[in-house]
Amino acid sequence: MLAYAAWVCDTDIGQPSLDVNAPLNYCAALDWWLDQDPNRAHANPEQRRALRASLVERALSETVGRRPAHQASLLWRSLRAAVSEETATILRSHLTVAHALEQFESCLRRWRWDDLALRNPVRWLIRSEREVQDILWVILRSLYKDLEDEDTLPKFGHSTYRADLGIPA
Repeated sequence: MLAYAAWVCDTDIGQPSLDVNAPLNYCAALDWWLDQDPNRAHANPEQRRALRASLVERALSETVGRRPAHQASLLWRSLRAAVSEETATILRSHLTVAHALEQFESCLRRWRWDDLALRNPVRWLIRSEREVQDILWVILRSLYKDLEDEDTLPKFGHSTYRADLGIPA
């Protein structure tokens, strides 16, 4: 409650206690508070993951029914955020990239390459490496909103290299 009051009053309360064993309502309120822009720096990603894991685990094991509406809505919001974040993390794994790229060849069955005997044949030509990169961009961008294009890598010796595509996470 103090964190909410501080947020409403635009006051800094310093480093809040990140005790994952604190009462469930406190953890839910703290999770909400940490989602507000000025407060994001108060917890590192590892602490945040631990807080959200504790919230989900405890909400599943404790009796959470019969709460006042404001507590229930805050708890529900925190649980949705935790599950959504964890699901996104799972979907953003290297296995997801591998699976998407494994499907590339089978997807090419729908690639337009009409017979020249047709009246207006359509042929989607791939003439250069850049066009392959463009196709990969279309595939991977649908999975990763933070996909980076033409990322310059750190200099190695006298050479500088560029990655065609980069997935930061």
